[in-house]
Amino acid sequence: MKIIQVDNRKDLNRFLDFPKKLYYDILKFENYVMPLKLISKITIGNYKSKNKHLLLAVENDEVLGTLGIKVHNHNGEDKLNFGFFECMPGREDVAKNLLDHAQSLYPHLEMIGPYSFRMEDPYMGVLVEGQDAESYFMMKYNPDYYKNYFENNGFERAMDVLAYDVLGSTKLPEEMKAKALACEQNGFELRVMNSKKMKSEVKVIARIFNDALSENWGFEELIQEQVNDMYLMFKFFINPNLVFFARKNGEDVGCLIMLPNFNPIVSEGRGSIGIKMIWNILTKKNKLDSARGYALGIKKDFHGQGLGSFLVWNAWDRCTNNAGIKKGEISWILSNNDGMNNLTHQMQGKPNKKFRVYSKKPIC
Repeated sequence: MKIIQVDNRKDLNRFLDFPKKLYYDILKFENYVMPLKLISKITIGNYKSKNKHLLLAVENDEVLGTLGIKVHNHNGEDKLNFGFFECMPGREDVAKNLLDHAQSLYPHLEMIGPYSFRMEDPYMGVLVEGQDAESYFMMKYNPDYYKNYFENNGFERAMDVLAYDVLGSTKLPEEMKAKALACEQNGFELRVMNSKKMKSEVKVIARIFNDALSENWGFEELIQEQVNDMYLMFKFFINPNLVFFARKNGEDVGCLIMLPNFNPIVSEGRGSIGIKMIWNILTKKNKLDSARGYALGIKKDFHGQGLGSFLVWNAWDRCTNNAGIKKGEISWILSNNDGMNNLTHQMQGKPNKKFRVYSKKPIC
C-alpha cells in the first residue's frame, strides 16, 4: 500500500471519484447522494497549496481511501483540519495509514475534523447515528464503521452536532406565536432576500452570523473568501423567498436560511453536473417539497427578545403555506447549544441524526 499526494488533475479526479465507487458499487447505499464534484472543488480550493494535502491510499493501482488535510489557523492557533475521508469496508489498515501519514507530516499539531476545511463548510462531521434516515443536501453521509476507524486510531469526540426531522404539518406551539406577535408589536419586521441585490445581501448575512455566532464552539468568522463562496452557492442553490431577515429601524438583526433539498435532483448525476441538472436546479428550486433549516443567527444585542420564535414562526408559515414545503430537517445544531435545541423541540423536531467532530492530540 502506498500513500500518494495528489499533485495533478488525474489524481485529483481519482480522489473526487472514489466515493462513487465506494457507495454505489461496493456499499450500494440507497440513502447516499454523492456530493457534487463542483462543490468539492470549491471547498478544496487550490489543492497544490503548501498548507493543503490531498492523500490517496493506493494498492495495486486501486484507490482504497482518501483524506484531505489543511494547516488551519483559528484564533491564532494552528491545527490540522482534516476532511474528505472515505475508506473501504474491512480495511482499518487503510484508515490507519492515511491518518498516521497525515499526522506524521505535522506531528506538532492537533488534528480535528472532519472539516472540508472549515467547520462552516458543507459535509462536516462523521455520521455516527442515523444511517437509515433520508440524507439532505450538503449533509454528510457515511457508513457506521467510520466511527470505529477513528476511535480505534486514537481520535476522541470533540463535539456532537445534531439534526432533527420536522414535518410540514407540525403545528407550532401558541407560545411561539405569542412571542412572534410580541416582536411585531415591538417594531420588528420580516423581509425576504432581495434576489436582485444578492451580493450585498450575502454581506449582510455574513455580518449577522459573525456577530451572532461568534461565541459558538468552533465558529470561525466569515471572511471575504467565504463570502464569495456563499454568493456562488446562493446563486445556484438558494430560493430567495426562503431566506428571512428580522429587521428593526432599518437594521437587519437576524437571519434564518431554509435551503431547498436538492438531493432528489442531484442524485442522478452521481457527483457530476450537466446541462440538464443545471436547468433542473435553476427551474425547480422553487418547487422542491423539502428543505433544510440551514442557519439561524441573531445579533447578540437582540438576544432574549423572542426573535428566534419570530423568525421560525413566520418562516415555517411561509414555507408550508406558500412554498409547498412538506417536510424538513433542522441541521446542524451543536449538542451544547441549549437555545437552538430547545427551539427545535418546540417545533416538535425529532432527532434523526448525530454527527461527530473528532480530535487527536499532537504526537510531539
